[in-house]
Amino acid sequence: MSRLVFLEWVIIIAALFSLWPFITGYQSTLYRIYLAVVMLALVWVARNRLVRIRQAALEAKRKHDEILNQPSGRPPIIDP
Repeated sequence: MSRLVFLEWVIIIAALFSLWPFITGYQSTLYRIYLAVVMLALVWVARNRLVRIRQAALEAKRKHDEILNQPSGRPPIIDP
């Protein structure tokens, strides 16, 4: 697991624990600012994960196309 993925998991877990004061009814201006920062961090995590998913999908498509286009003398076997 890379450091970036580990950091994302830490942010996600911290975000889950940061909801507890809200559930118990704690209200403070600093806490609301903290929640806004946590929300921005979660948006960053979601963006990073979507970028990695898109890259993996493009890589899988490229490999699939390579397999289908290789000159092997016979057509590839494709299961219906």
